[in-house]
Amino acid sequence: MTSARTLRLLLPLLVLAAVATTVGAGSVELLAPADGDLHAARLTESAPAAAFAPPADGPIQAVWPLAPDLALAPRPAPPVSESRSTWLQVTAADLERGVAIDTTASGAVIRVNPLDPVEVVLDPARFVIVDPSDRVLVGGSAMETLVTADQLAASDIPFPAGTAAFRMRAELGDGRFILRTHDLGVDGSSRFVVHLFEPASPVVARLAGSSAVVLAGDSIEVEATLWTKDERVATDLVEAQLISPAGRRTPVRLGGRGGAWVGRVRVGDALPGKGLWEVEVRLRAVVGERPVQRTVRTAFAVAAATARLDGRVELVDRDGLMLRLGLETAAAGRYELRGILWGTTESGSLAPVAVAHSAANLGAGRGEIELGFTEELLAGSKTRAPYELRDLQLVDQSRMGVLHRQARALVID
Repeated sequence: MTSARTLRLLLPLLVLAAVATTVGAGSVELLAPADGDLHAARLTESAPAAAFAPPADGPIQAVWPLAPDLALAPRPAPPVSESRSTWLQVTAADLERGVAIDTTASGAVIRVNPLDPVEVVLDPARFVIVDPSDRVLVGGSAMETLVTADQLAASDIPFPAGTAAFRMRAELGDGRFILRTHDLGVDGSSRFVVHLFEPASPVVARLAGSSAVVLAGDSIEVEATLWTKDERVATDLVEAQLISPAGRRTPVRLGGRGGAWVGRVRVGDALPGKGLWEVEVRLRAVVGERPVQRTVRTAFAVAAATARLDGRVELVDRDGLMLRLGLETAAAGRYELRGILWGTTESGSLAPVAVAHSAANLGAGRGEIELGFTEELLAGSKTRAPYELRDLQLVDQSRMGVLHRQARALVID
């Protein structure tokens, strides 16, 4: 029989063991972000004001089951843009002398618009086209579809004022054409933009970005290439620019590597503006002894890092997998956590179980948001531990920004 003295000696150890067991049961470690995950290394010290009133004052939670055979990518595929178009900046004097346009396929679409705020009406019927055989063609003899500035102005598409467009007749084929017009009624130095779009061209420019979201002060990696069918084409880089939502252009430097033009484009510390940012790249090449130029853009959102996960995770309810995650916030606002729970099937593989969303208003400093999956939902999924929380996202609902996106965030044994 154990003596009272022995119990007194063992009691502190038993209490410590019980505490350790409780802590172990309730602690879950947040995995370190991997390459390709979005996470904030630092917070934005001066965040913009909330863009709109939050939809609710109190915390809101929602969860719904997912089909176990639902195909889910580990993380969103990087955005890739393609282009069969380019543009030239010319003057009124250039248009009167004639502007060379090199095409690689028949049926090219040409659009011309003033770049300067001048009052000019462009009529495509008055454009003259000189084809590769030196035939001079006017209006309908060269164009199968003509769209006037008034018609474009009446459409829902926001073309610049004074824009005119036409499609060249398919029977003219491809090659070098000369576009000219006369009697524009403006100073010869007035600037115009000539857009060329070749919907049937085999020559395609591609611009891949590393992410669709970038935190202010961070950078996006881009890769520009030119292809004809399935073959990569060697190119010259004409220029690359970062374009802000307000239209401000900043030159960026890309380097040639393996037939591509690559580089990291840093977004300044300026706070995000309304709308998307863009990277624009212009490439030039010779394809089949014919000069080709393409202009391609990729768009991405910029978010101010107003909050981030601080690494604190507590498993509040193991039966129902209620998780409490800690946040560090630099600005008050309404923040949302969302994530997808995966469970282990009878075969030992992982399958999606449910997706959960949870939002709450938080002040600046330290805060917490709970993200939970009910016991009934877990039982109905016919899965068991270990579970994984994937595609964990932190969203600033007040400023409409994604601040954190992690493909694999938690493992729950």
